[in-house]
Amino acid sequence: MALSIEFLLEQLAQSQGETMAANVRADIAEAERDQALEENERLRDRAAVGRPAKHRSPAEWRFRVKSWQWLEYNIWPKADPQPKLIRVLRVYVPLEDKDTDTPYWDWTSKRVQATLEPILPYLQESGAYVTVGQLGEGLGSRYQVNVEAVKSPQ
Repeated sequence: MALSIEFLLEQLAQSQGETMAANVRADIAEAERDQALEENERLRDRAAVGRPAKHRSPAEWRFRVKSWQWLEYNIWPKADPQPKLIRVLRVYVPLEDKDTDTPYWDWTSKRVQATLEPILPYLQESGAYVTVGQLGEGLGSRYQVNVEAVKSPQ
């Protein structure tokens, strides 16, 4: 969100209460997600004729950020018959940044979540690309997050 909107939301929180400001923030985030989904749908329709497959390693993701949200999912571990509730960071991306038709990436790794969360506002406003690379496989794998410099218009 733009700095002026944040200022207005702070003023709203002081005058009307934090609940009102939180509701407005949620409405803004929902509108941004809806706009991103509509844009991706337009791009998907335009590219339906035949988009060439992108060939990149499944252990590396390069994308820009349109918006994001936190979700909770139930998973069913093999060793436990009860479902386990996990937090998921869903990052909405432009369709041209994905090689599948879903306009988002779901991140379950707590390390990736902790690395991405503080830089998401910058990535969204600047349009910079971020690359998330997986090093290794299985439980011992690590992730590396790199943000590409934004090219200034000439």
